[in-house]
Amino acid sequence: MLSQPTTRRSSIVLFAFSLTLGMAASYAWADEGHNHADGHNHAQGAQAAGHHGGQVAKTKDLCLEIVYQPKETRIYLYDHAHNHLSARGITGEASLQIRGNDKVYRFPAKYVAGASQGDHDYLAVFADVSNIPDGDMQVTMHLENLPATSERTAHFTQTFALAKLNVSVAQLTEGDRAGVARQQVCPVMGTKLGSHGTPIKMLVGDQPLYLCCKGCIRKLEADPQTYLAKISSPRGN
Repeated sequence: MLSQPTTRRSSIVLFAFSLTLGMAASYAWADEGHNHADGHNHAQGAQAAGHHGGQVAKTKDLCLEIVYQPKETRIYLYDHAHNHLSARGITGEASLQIRGNDKVYRFPAKYVAGASQGDHDYLAVFADVSNIPDGDMQVTMHLENLPATSERTAHFTQTFALAKLNVSVAQLTEGDRAGVARQQVCPVMGTKLGSHGTPIKMLVGDQPLYLCCKGCIRKLEADPQTYLAKISSPRGN
């Protein structure tokens, strides 16, 4: 688990993204940014949010959305029309360096299939960053075997910031039975799901999360990252 330097308190900084692919890249879902002589594009101001509340960068053929969560960082792929692309077959790693600490922590990027039919697959880096303040860590990612004819690798460095996740109530269906069985307990109350009646299905970003009763909704809305971290666990292919 990554440790936090105890002598430094950092202000929150905007997500900074630098992407090099041998060709110029542009920032943000909405093509915001400007060119520099070094062949890179640099974001101006706040970055556009992606479908999952993460930050988005655009390469020649692809859009990459990076979603930081306390114990799992996700990488989603899209084409320029915002259609989801499968991450299957992509490999890579993330190198994490905390400000004030020379040590570099390296974690592999693993393929994760959707939890149920219709869910998007993604790459996941399973690193506990729950104690790292926004802006206090640099992350360098290297991805290979991208599903694009003109670019097969991506290498970029960014400043860490937790994703801003939307929380909403969703309809519980028969397809959620497996998800309820996997989660087992309510992350807010710690009680067994079903012990207070039919579980409540929530979406935190795009991730399903189940509560024991309606009384837990407000607490989840106030601090979604904390409760999401309680149900997160490494899932491989």
